[in-house]
Amino acid sequence: EVLIPMNGLLPNGHKYTLTVIAPTLTAKGYSEYTCFCGYSYRDSYTDPIKSETALAKDDSVIGTDGLTVQNLLQQLSKGAVIKNADGLEKNGNDKVGTGDKLVLADGTELVVSVLGDLNGDGEIATSDARLALRKAVGLESFDDAHNAAADVDGNTEVAVADARKILRASVNLDQSSNWFKNLSEK
Repeated sequence: EVLIPMNGLLPNGHKYTLTVIAPTLTAKGYSEYTCFCGYSYRDSYTDPIKSETALAKDDSVIGTDGLTVQNLLQQLSKGAVIKNADGLEKNGNDKVGTGDKLVLADGTELVVSVLGDLNGDGEIATSDARLALRKAVGLESFDDAHNAAADVDGNTEVAVADARKILRASVNLDQSSNWFKNLSEK
């Protein structure tokens, strides 16, 4: 947030102070002009920032494996926190996992899905591939966050191909960063 006083009265009698709000991962940036009389308006909107590790989508955030709390919070406005499934706040180098909640400064809650992470530890492991395979053959049911995390090819369904990709990534034969790149380009 940057405050820039604008000197002089305009012909309509208003004298404005300019506040520049930077864009974040979840919100557009803009310029807000406020007059001492209380009148204000916004313009010069800029798109939310693009990230190589997280993407805001509807009422959720989709991230990459290994995403830390510190890395995600740097992309958001001040006052945001990450909470685990038990509602406890995570900090610093803690990994962000599927099922965690991002609570924005205004109280808005977004559920986190980390691509390929189905057990919520923020990393891709063979156990995640097993869960994806069980979902693909109908032996598991997932909530929306886990469905988004398992659907690594972005076709809106969890299939055996997703489980295979997760397994390959868990043993470093596939790059999970490619999944995120493909998803963020859609």
